[in-house]
Amino acid sequence: MKKPPPFTLHVGPAEAGVRLDKLMRKLLPEMPLSGIHRMLRTGGALVDGRRVKGSERLREGSAVSLSLGAEDAERLKKRLAEAPGRADPEGAASLPVLHEDGHVIAFDKPSGIAAHPGSRHRLEDTVLGALYARVGRGGATFTPGLVGRLDRDASGVQLAGTSPEGLRGLSALSREGAVAKTYLALVRGEGLPDEGTVDAMLVDTMRGRARMRALSEGEKDESALAALTEYRVVARGGGAGLVEVRPRTGRRHQIRAHFRSLGSPLAGDVRYGDAKWNRDLAAGAALGRLFLHCTEADFRHPVTGTGTRIRSPLPAELERTLRLLGTKS
Repeated sequence: MKKPPPFTLHVGPAEAGVRLDKLMRKLLPEMPLSGIHRMLRTGGALVDGRRVKGSERLREGSAVSLSLGAEDAERLKKRLAEAPGRADPEGAASLPVLHEDGHVIAFDKPSGIAAHPGSRHRLEDTVLGALYARVGRGGATFTPGLVGRLDRDASGVQLAGTSPEGLRGLSALSREGAVAKTYLALVRGEGLPDEGTVDAMLVDTMRGRARMRALSEGEKDESALAALTEYRVVARGGGAGLVEVRPRTGRRHQIRAHFRSLGSPLAGDVRYGDAKWNRDLAAGAALGRLFLHCTEADFRHPVTGTGTRIRSPLPAELERTLRLLGTKS
């Protein structure tokens, strides 16, 4: 059988800046990694007629030529034809939008909505489903995605990248700790110092609901990860403290586990909190959720380079809890 001519893909905005080997893995998911490396090594993958390394970042307008067998070529043609038409999730929640610019979007996430689907959450019931419903799922080589997801029970600013450069850049900023987030949390007790820093490593026990545990001073665990949380008390009263929290690292359940280690668990926290206090708050202060809200995300825009500050007001149900408790600055 005559070998088909090379398959040529012209690099568009969705592929610009992507590494050649990563593009090939996305285009050819059935092909083993060894096969992709062999194509790169033997000239089966060319960019503008040149043999390049897999680490080559593609430029818009370039032509990527792939020498494929008939079956692989047919699968790729079908994938490229169908990808833009993938159905968006029907019935997905329409979440309030705090910021949108073509590269980055920020939702005002309510409490109770999971970021990603899982065994208990359908895609259409998640923030990711809302993202797809608003901006689509991209094409065969790019899919919009969430960056720095919030816990299901928390609320506030949830960031996402809606272009390749937006998602790639925002993800890099998040990994580097260059997205400064501020939270408001209500914690048990009024005895916390006016401000402080919790520098306690966290270990994932992989057990139970409160799976993250802060190591005590002198305790060692090879699997523990460094975690740093800064806080400032902004109001007191009603047996509670309202704290402004700035996590300097982004570990799972970091804020919740750190304040539990201080003996000041978050209000409404069914994982790490005080069950009796939570019941009292539900009865006397109408609190039916975790009191943790991301009020602000501050970063330099990954595409334009401009300073970007996105704010979310404290939800009405949390304002009501503070009013009923008499927690005042």
